[in-house]
Amino acid sequence: MAIAGSSEHENKFHNAYEKDYLKHQGSENEQAAAAVELIGLYHLAQLVTIVGEYLQEGKSSLTRIHVKLDRHHDQALLAFEGQQNPFLAHITDLLWIGCRELIQNAIWTHVAHLSETTQQFVKSLTDRRRSDPVLELWPSQQKDSYVKVM
Repeated sequence: MAIAGSSEHENKFHNAYEKDYLKHQGSENEQAAAAVELIGLYHLAQLVTIVGEYLQEGKSSLTRIHVKLDRHHDQALLAFEGQQNPFLAHITDLLWIGCRELIQNAIWTHVAHLSETTQQFVKSLTDRRRSDPVLELWPSQQKDSYVKVM
């Protein structure tokens, strides 16, 4: 099961481990169930990856981020509910809600409409080389007056 958007090296890595993992799951039915579960877990990983990239870079539009999060949430739910795994379906909902909240509180969400100078300042605040990068704003900081002062 090659993962779309992954590098060729990552695909080879995933394929090697997936085949070995699935081979040890028992019958063909058990292997198929495990493969569907892996697909669901892939979609959960995508939720985290999308949010992480947005928190660091802020390059995508809020609408595009929400569409991606919703799509991966739906696909993960489809996989887990199809396998009758209510625990992972519940974890999927919780992770999705948390990811949407992180996006809503991200500093990028609140400065996207501001000047290029402000954008550069925020880029310096979120830089991964900082010992304490600023990735999100508290509710009191999200008020228009505070963000405009930045």
